[in-house]
Amino acid sequence: MILTNSTLSSIPTYTMGVYKLGEEVHQKMDSIRSQFFWRGAGDKFRYHMVKWEQMCLPKDFGGLGIINTRIFNDTLLLKWVWRLLRDKYGDLCCQLLKAKYYKNKSFAKSRDGIGSQFWKGIQKIRHKINFGLKKVVLNGESTLFWEDVWLGEIPLRLEFPKLFQFCSKQGATISEFWENGEWNITFRRSFGAAEIADWESLMGKLQEVSLQRGKDIPIWVLENSGQYTSRAMYRFLSYGGVVNKRMEKL
Repeated sequence: MILTNSTLSSIPTYTMGVYKLGEEVHQKMDSIRSQFFWRGAGDKFRYHMVKWEQMCLPKDFGGLGIINTRIFNDTLLLKWVWRLLRDKYGDLCCQLLKAKYYKNKSFAKSRDGIGSQFWKGIQKIRHKINFGLKKVVLNGESTLFWEDVWLGEIPLRLEFPKLFQFCSKQGATISEFWENGEWNITFRRSFGAAEIADWESLMGKLQEVSLQRGKDIPIWVLENSGQYTSRAMYRFLSYGGVVNKRMEKL
């Protein structure tokens, strides 16, 4: 069966929403679907005129809208990442995962290590949520200072690469650098003139920041609602979320 956006019910979403499927599984699904597309119900060989990856792009990106199961698998698993980031009171599943895998830490500080196939799958793709994630910082306990987007439009590690390189706690949360109402960021080596200029620029940005009570709030910037959707993530991972202008004229 050819799987398009209108036939999502034909995909075992309950499986792809829980497990990170192996490459051999995706290859098998690709083989069955591509053979049906080119041959139909017959057995006569026909040449594949277009790359399968191109056919799997959304229609407004120049493809046929056939589901790319690898990307779709990731977008469904990222729903769990979003739920864990929200850390919503009353979400029993997330509270159980928290109690088992990272207890008194935030999800941002959790690691893969030993765990179930489900947990390892989530940890393997969790970084992809950052393509559309921004944090509204309150207590700073669940937001990574350098890695997350919270001050500006890009992570601070990209805006200040030298400072990030020299920092002694690259994986620290914002709250770990906030002591008694002041910033205390430690580095492994002294600064040169360029690093001093970057440091002054960074401190200028941090001047208006003050931590307060309450959990940090994740915002999904790829949707106007601010809430994660698999559709927005799928489109972004398919082609960076950039529409093919040539296709709009067809």
